[in-house]
Amino acid sequence: MTKSTVKAMPALLSIAILAFTGTLIETSMNVTFPTLMRTFNVSLRAVQWLTSGYLVVMALTMMCSAFLQWRFSLRALFDTATVTFVCGAGLSLLATHQFGLLLLGRLIQAGCAGIAIPLMITFILSEMPAEQLGYYMSTAGMIVNLAPALGPTFGGLMTTWGGWRLIFLTTLPIVALTWLLGRRTLTAFSHPGQRVPFQFRQFGVLALAFLLFNFALGQLGGNWSHRLTGVGLLCVCVALLAGFNRLRHHNTTDLLNLSLFQQPAVRATFMLYAMIQLVNLCVSLVIPTLVQLAQHVTAFRSGLILLPGSLLVALINPWFGKLYDQLGGRVPIVGGLLTMMAGLVLTTRYQRLTWVIGFFILFSVGRTMSFGNTLTTAMQRIPQALQADLNALYSTGQQLAGSVGTTLGATLLALPLKTTSHPSILLNGQVIFGLLAVYICGLVLVGLKLFRRA
Repeated sequence: MTKSTVKAMPALLSIAILAFTGTLIETSMNVTFPTLMRTFNVSLRAVQWLTSGYLVVMALTMMCSAFLQWRFSLRALFDTATVTFVCGAGLSLLATHQFGLLLLGRLIQAGCAGIAIPLMITFILSEMPAEQLGYYMSTAGMIVNLAPALGPTFGGLMTTWGGWRLIFLTTLPIVALTWLLGRRTLTAFSHPGQRVPFQFRQFGVLALAFLLFNFALGQLGGNWSHRLTGVGLLCVCVALLAGFNRLRHHNTTDLLNLSLFQQPAVRATFMLYAMIQLVNLCVSLVIPTLVQLAQHVTAFRSGLILLPGSLLVALINPWFGKLYDQLGGRVPIVGGLLTMMAGLVLTTRYQRLTWVIGFFILFSVGRTMSFGNTLTTAMQRIPQALQADLNALYSTGQQLAGSVGTTLGATLLALPLKTTSHPSILLNGQVIFGLLAVYICGLVLVGLKLFRRA
């Protein structure tokens, strides 16, 4: 390890902890959904916005990450991420019987991870040795992919010990200490920003399209009038995206550099990166909710189901990055997707909690093996000058896909809750996992084509 790398490690650690905490709390509320449904007297499709709305705001913030990193210094962005986390947690703690206040706090808090995750990746690309890029990028991938998997376990533990508010009370001191570390270590790497224009119209159009898209997906699980509303909103989203494309051609700068999609490798890796997150967040929502509603398992126990797989991949994740450095992307990415698919197929035989634990271990290994290495593959295939734009594009797609996965999982899982019994709910969960396995099979084909082209 070089002297410059040793100097950069504490700074990277501070950003990574902030990104991890912001991402951990992303799914920590998932296991509290049944409790919150009773406390605030809201439906599952309404309460899932605590996660899907969080992810939409993360996507919108990450969409602006290239602009933010040009316009503001590293330390200013770090401070802003910390403030959004603290303010959001404060509002959430004040919510007693006002679901809207809790949701508002969650949406504000999402800005923390939306700023910190792209900041962490950009810092790695600019300050870490190129020959160890796979190792560090894999570690970054672990943070943004492992933390959502640990979230339900953490949330279940806090809820069992002292209620859902303890989720926010526990993370606030961690963020405060991380801020103190960052203030001491980030100064040497922080440089003044440059004045660049912000495309407000592009941002407004995409923000509206993202929100309507998630709302439309939630409507598809209702009655016929809700489904027609959902289809109509999806048509509006298509029109908004067409409008965004027209705006791009009339502005000198782009909020998102979509011209990167002209490269086949970028298109393929983007699909893999975003869709792995979609499946990941869908699974992380469905499992705890399913076992609580079907088997009356406590929030803590439902979160513990995800813990063995999450801890295992935390231990072996650095090896996946080294595997990429030694063998390239084909083995960890395609192999990881096949392992994910095996785990999903296993859970279709859902009968006992031990089956789910075994499935999630396989699934977690495959997810971690492929996720971070997919982004590394994309970064190594474009010029360094475009890496910030690519980071913004992939981060936005990742969070938007995660939001869609959360909404989709809640919508499909809620379908049998109206008229059917617990065994039918289990069957509905099996169908969800079976559909996800078929979907991963398609991603395997995309991965094989990507490396055959290379």
